Amino acid sequence: MPNTNDGRQKILDYLKENNLSMTTLAVQYGMVRQDVTNILNGKLRNPQANRFIARVIEDFKIR
Repeated sequence: MPNTNDGRQKILDYLKENNLSMTTLAVQYGMVRQDVTNILNGKLRNPQANRFIARVIEDFKIR
């Protein structure tokens, strides 16, 4: 499985810089807040988590 540490950190930085919460992100993607929190904190690592990270980076144009 690919390492997504950098992607997770970039998303967390983006949320902080734009004053967005993980709850807002969860609502936008129709997910449970705890799942988003676990994904972004690195506690949940599976193919679905990796796809979520990639989708958020792509959707928000995070570089």
